Amino acid sequence: MWLGVLTALAVTYVIVSLSAPVRAAIEDVERNLLVGLAGVRSPALDTATEAVAKALTSVWVIRVLTSGTLVTLVVFRRWRHLFVGVFALLLSETVTDILVLESQRLRPVEIEILTGWASWSHPSQPVQALAATLVFMAYVLFPRGRLRQTWFVVSAAAIALASTSRWYLGVDHPTDDLAAVLIACATVVLVFRWLAPESSFPVTYRRGQAAHLDIGGERGQRIREVIREQLGLEVLAIEPFGEAGSAGSTPFRAQIAGGDETTWLFAKLNTRSHLRSDRWYKLARTILYGRLEDEARFTTVRRLIEREDYLMRVFRDAGVAGADPYGIVELVPEAEYALVSEFLDGAREIGDAEVEIDDDTVDDALSLVRTMWDSGLAHRDVKPSNLLVRGGAVHLIDVAFAQVRPTPWRQAVDLANMMIVLGLRMDPQRVYERACLLFTPEEIAESFAATRGVTIPTQSRRALERIHKDEGRDLLAEFRGLAPDRSRIRIQRWSLQRALLTLGVAAAAVILGGLALNQVTTFHDTALAVSARGLSCDANARVLLVAQGLPDARALPCFDSLPAGWQIEAFLAESRSARWELWDGGTQVARTEVAGTCDVSGLDPDPTPPPTSYPHRRHGKLTLTVSGDEARLHGRLVDLVDGACVITDVDYTEREPVVIDAAPFLEAGPDFVTRTALDAETRLQPFSFRLDSGT
Repeated sequence: MWLGVLTALAVTYVIVSLSAPVRAAIEDVERNLLVGLAGVRSPALDTATEAVAKALTSVWVIRVLTSGTLVTLVVFRRWRHLFVGVFALLLSETVTDILVLESQRLRPVEIEILTGWASWSHPSQPVQALAATLVFMAYVLFPRGRLRQTWFVVSAAAIALASTSRWYLGVDHPTDDLAAVLIACATVVLVFRWLAPESSFPVTYRRGQAAHLDIGGERGQRIREVIREQLGLEVLAIEPFGEAGSAGSTPFRAQIAGGDETTWLFAKLNTRSHLRSDRWYKLARTILYGRLEDEARFTTVRRLIEREDYLMRVFRDAGVAGADPYGIVELVPEAEYALVSEFLDGAREIGDAEVEIDDDTVDDALSLVRTMWDSGLAHRDVKPSNLLVRGGAVHLIDVAFAQVRPTPWRQAVDLANMMIVLGLRMDPQRVYERACLLFTPEEIAESFAATRGVTIPTQSRRALERIHKDEGRDLLAEFRGLAPDRSRIRIQRWSLQRALLTLGVAAAAVILGGLALNQVTTFHDTALAVSARGLSCDANARVLLVAQGLPDARALPCFDSLPAGWQIEAFLAESRSARWELWDGGTQVARTEVAGTCDVSGLDPDPTPPPTSYPHRRHGKLTLTVSGDEARLHGRLVDLVDGACVITDVDYTEREPVVIDAAPFLEAGPDFVTRTALDAETRLQPFSFRLDSGT
């Protein structure tokens, strides 16, 4: 639906831009509506309406709502919602800013504007900010259901009230606010539907792994149904299990009815969110450490789950003790699958303090690695939570990252990680001695030479850090000291792909950071500062916007021509003022501000006003300083006209000929176009300022 809304909006923009009759008809309807609202104005209603509009669209209100929501997400560690929400808000505001600059639509004419404004009117930036913020809050603060629907109703009422107030005040056209609301809502909704879907990332206030999805409610019922239909097993209950050791899936166990007894099965749920997480994880590893062999991403959830089921069977056939697979069940085609396997009832994690570790346990664990080596397999994720002990036998589970026919480096890392896990519970000297019964000292030395940092699973790495902090021991150094000397094996691998990925991510981070900085430092009701592409002395949109902002000015500053290579940048007009910068290529020459009044105390009047197109009084002067090949022209000039003043601060330093040649243009100041001339030109358009008659 929202894709359709955006498509319809884009088509409407094309039709309106190409068809003058359609554009004129829309403007005529809007003008009649705004003139009708202006006809019911009263002092009391004016005050109340302006208070409502400012309260709902104030930049500070928006910032308080946004900041409070972001703090809430940080407190509850809902990082996915946090980053997706920030991206959605930035994208919505950026799209609006671009359209504002491209449309360059004036504020409503033929009625008095009763409140402040900034920049062009279409789409309305304050209304867009309000709508985007309220929808963002709905998706991250309220669980799906009645509460969220109530918030949507309240938000719709607030947006409607804000828009109506701005129409009454004459600051927005109806289509300005309509377009702003559609862009804000569609952008935020689509970003959340694509990057943080409700089914994968529900709103919850309990802390936990982002990968762990809710297996209750509709999904839980669906799990029961598909296991019964596809595996022929009756599920009595399901419950989360083993979440602490899993960050790439949602593990749970299911109680199965079977005769007079009930048994438990283990299962892992994989969805598109897990697939995306796997892609980001591998992208990060590629950038930080290079491609550590076989880090290719999976294309579908089906491929992800199929591979693990296949590897479980390969490991079982090779004689590696683990959990027997029961099969794959499909919850949602190409979106949600669960891998069901044997539940090792009574087994305990090898890191559990209640598990007794003796020589037989160590030998059994090391024999798993020996079997993998002999069978051409590598587990790649040997850590305490993946080693379960039952009846004195060690079982290796979770083969999702395993590899068939790995490189010797991969197999060496498995041996080192297994010895690290055992060394956490037993004296490293004893572990090394037992390992020498199955592996040569050179093989052990090579394993620890290839193991460091990224090759050690996070759970084991944190345990090593705790031992180092609490006991002052370096377990890795102890193992390396027991084995023969071996130089470290380099694991960093640079490639063209890694370099391009790194540059691409860095560029995206800079762009996103720039957008974020712009939104933090720029008020929501101002436009981005970009080139104004000139400020000619005719009834162009920029001069007319300045005229709207300064209704008492009888003439407006402009430029009949600019020196070659010069341009106007950072143009911004708002109620009661306007400003821009004058640039000579890459050098800022002057900054100009137009205001209703200004202080000229301390500035001497110029006895010989420059010959410009409108009589005015000049105050101030410029000073030229030459030093070698460099010259500096600086000072303040103030041009006074009826109802306004133009303040130009000049500070231009360049090579001597360039500055001296530019001095006459800067000293002459801007040209001026009268409101009478603007009125005459606008009579050819569907509206007229008629400012020469005082309206």
